[in-house]
Amino acid sequence: MEQELISPLNDHCVKVIFCKNLSLLRAFLVAALGWPAEEFDGLTVINPELTPEYIDGKTAIVDVRAETASGKIIHIEVQRRNQRIFWKRLQFYANRMVAEQMESGGKYGEINQVISIVLADFVLFDENEAWHHYMYTNDPNTGAVLPEGTVYRILELPKMRTSDGTPLGNWMGFFNSRTKEQLMTIAQSDPAIREAAGIVKKLSGSERDRTLAFYVEKARMDMEAMHDEGIEIGHERGHERGLEQGLEQGLKQGLKQGLEAKALQVARSMLDDGFLPETIQKHTGLDKEKILSLS
Repeated sequence: MEQELISPLNDHCVKVIFCKNLSLLRAFLVAALGWPAEEFDGLTVINPELTPEYIDGKTAIVDVRAETASGKIIHIEVQRRNQRIFWKRLQFYANRMVAEQMESGGKYGEINQVISIVLADFVLFDENEAWHHYMYTNDPNTGAVLPEGTVYRILELPKMRTSDGTPLGNWMGFFNSRTKEQLMTIAQSDPAIREAAGIVKKLSGSERDRTLAFYVEKARMDMEAMHDEGIEIGHERGHERGLEQGLEQGLKQGLKQGLEAKALQVARSMLDDGFLPETIQKHTGLDKEKILSLS
């Protein structure tokens, strides 16, 4: 029986495609940013492994994070749902990447530009039909642009369900693929996308990878629910800044209790499915001793 296709937007899938295959990451970045391919010679991935996200400690792990030979920091994030805190969280991620350059002993003059690329599986700007948005800090009166400031590239997938024949449009068609027929059709558009489609097919046929993809998707949905719960708590308590305070208070209360409970639940399921404790630790953030105590 033919296995169901893993969505190319699944975090596990994105990690394997881009973090384990630098040639595919390079091809996507050339299409998305329009820079010469030479700019990505010496490209390195900073976070090659899929790691858990910890919000309670004000840290976050994005989907794909890379650095060019010239020092520019690029991160690619998949956003499946339009949360009310989307813009604030996106700015937090980018600002954190700027701050981390100073925390590691750098100087102001050595801070490199951060480019944030978002694959949004929803419509952010329904007032226009544009699907590729290029955002940066500028003066609306004079048009002056902040040199080397953070740049946001927002790609709205629903507005480009089928490719327009451009390199970036082909990648949009790839990420929009929901069936093997759609995947194989877009695979004919470009050698890099053909290779990426082959990876998706291989992952979809692997019991281990389909299980990991399921757990990753479940963790994402649980995290989104916690975000929403935190916001509602803020509004119910009448905070003037309920969005920020509710998120923070709700998550601090919920994460310490709920997140560990869900991590333990996932760990038990993974143990039952034969995963090694080291693998479970990587994907849940639990201590190895606690994982072993479940067996």
